[in-house]
Amino acid sequence: AVPVSEEPVVIAEPELPAMSQSMPFMARPAALTGALAGDVGFDPLGFAKSEEDLMNYREAEVKHARLAMLAAAGWPISEVFDKKIATALSMSPLVDAADRAPSVLNGGLG
Repeated sequence: AVPVSEEPVVIAEPELPAMSQSMPFMARPAALTGALAGDVGFDPLGFAKSEEDLMNYREAEVKHARLAMLAAAGWPISEVFDKKIATALSMSPLVDAADRAPSVLNGGLG
């Protein structure tokens, strides 16, 4: 029988650069330890002072991104289904003759 070594294998973590990879002229923020995916030291205004702040900002960013994706899908869907939904609710449709929802971008609100 071959003896089995019980020595633990130690894997050294790579050393983080002192300067930010995203902005090489700035020092890497202390709260950005490289533990998160895509962490290249981008916090130019220094908002994340601690790990807790970083996690709060990360959660807020994910929530805002999800809301933006819903809005990006909702705008064209509202224009496509406006007449059908308005008819089902016995209301008048809001889209104009060109099937555009009223908004600041197409002059429909003013």
